[in-house]
Amino acid sequence: MALCSEHPYASPSASRRGAVVTAFLLVLALAGCGGEPARPPAPASSAPVPAPSSATPSASIAATPTRDYLQDEMRKAFRTAMKAHPGANLDRCTRSTPLGDKKCGKALAAAEQVAETTGIVLRASDPKNADLLYGGAFGLINQFLGTYGQLRDPVPCYGLSKKPQPPAQLRAEAEAICTEAAAITKVSWDILVGQFQ
Repeated sequence: MALCSEHPYASPSASRRGAVVTAFLLVLALAGCGGEPARPPAPASSAPVPAPSSATPSASIAATPTRDYLQDEMRKAFRTAMKAHPGANLDRCTRSTPLGDKKCGKALAAAEQVAETTGIVLRASDPKNADLLYGGAFGLINQFLGTYGQLRDPVPCYGLSKKPQPPAQLRAEAEAICTEAAAITKVSWDILVGQFQ
């Protein structure tokens, strides 16, 4: 079917010229598009754009130990230290314990070793992140060790130091100092034990 019906009075030559012009324009249009008809643009994809990968938690955050796990590791370290250094029973040290009581001294020395060993075990479990993971525990250990150190100096209490005993006229004062220091050390120890058990 013709695109346009010919006018009954149109001359044949005019019709042929119109057909030639139309064909010529069609050739030009095809040449301008690389010889192929223009293709309609591809429809936009309706699929959602994936979220950036940075929104996913990093492996280090996902692997952060839980509080229960850390508490369990602290208990294990403390039990290991207690088995290695038995005898840390500070109930042997009371306000009436004599200055030269070596049983009290041995109990205090065992407690010191337990505290130090616990810290060593915890630090060895994760040397790179130990302070971050167990900072509170290290603080309690250091607090106990600090109070324990007062039993060695300036007064040698309960045989914990090789320093000579004070003279007789100062013995009562020395016993009072050691009794007070031992009481403070025992409180610090009880706090430490409560945290690790």
